Amino acid sequence: MHFPPQFPILGPLIVGTKQRHEVTLPGADLSDSPRPVITVTGAKPGKTLLVGAGVHGGEYPAIEAVIRLARELEPADLAGTVVLMPVLNLPAFWNRSMFVCPVDGVNPNRVFPGDSAGSYSEQMTHAFVHEFIMHADAYLDLHGGDIPEALSLSRFAGRARRKLTGRARNSRSPSVCPISWLSAARFNKPKARPVSSRPRN
Repeated sequence: MHFPPQFPILGPLIVGTKQRHEVTLPGADLSDSPRPVITVTGAKPGKTLLVGAGVHGGEYPAIEAVIRLARELEPADLAGTVVLMPVLNLPAFWNRSMFVCPVDGVNPNRVFPGDSAGSYSEQMTHAFVHEFIMHADAYLDLHGGDIPEALSLSRFAGRARRKLTGRARNSRSPSVCPISWLSAARFNKPKARPVSSRPRN
């Protein structure tokens, strides 16, 4: 385990500090506004947690949660590193677009892990996977009610390994999070699809 972690797109992370980065994701069609990223690198070695929101740009509660978390975390209190991206889908955020990216009309949550030669949303998710997710030990993807929605508190855990699924099931607390989605499918298809026929955003 390397500490501090290496995210080439962010440059060097400094132990015991909170840093703000402006990141332009690599891709032929991604020359839009840089995305803000905050890193909090603890004073002690540890693992790396990536926390993101704004895959759907109109899910403001999740975006605000990441912003508040970035403000509250202090390096002196951490062992390891937390990398926070409040908004991935910037075009949707700026355009108050529900569910889809206004550049290509695609729901980014339906095209993970993306395609470097695909549409805007496919390039965006591909870059996020390769520049961020693959360099972290764990990834929390925060969602919430979109502009017209009110949703029940829930979480989804895909199975990278059998042990991970068991850990997610054992950590379930009905009083805090009454609904848990545990996927039996591995994350290895060219383009991920919902594991349930029940509509989800």
